[in-house]
Amino acid sequence: MSEGKAARLNVRVTPAQHAEVARRAALAGLGVSEYVRRRALSDADAPQIVADVATLRALHANLKRAGGNLNQVARELSTRHRADELAPAIESSACAVADAAADVSGFIASVEHSL
Repeated sequence: MSEGKAARLNVRVTPAQHAEVARRAALAGLGVSEYVRRRALSDADAPQIVADVATLRALHANLKRAGGNLNQVARELSTRHRADELAPAIESSACAVADAAADVSGFIASVEHSL
């Protein structure tokens, strides 16, 4: 036996937000209440994390670039075996990878805290 809908949720939104929810509900072929109910309960255990795709792409490209540079330095070191000559390039490449990884970690933390 199913429960009747007796409990209420009151949520305040701006007129523009209400219009947007109503627009989305209409596109889904639902009333506002049913749309909000479905959206609110569809992912009860997994919050929706929204991240800026352009930022993710830029972070990924930067990390790939830094990793590629480090790989080239490692290959040169393996070939020439002259760590003393390559020390500045090794340090620079390793720092670039560390900085890129820190940027990715910072972005992930900011997205996690945006919920």
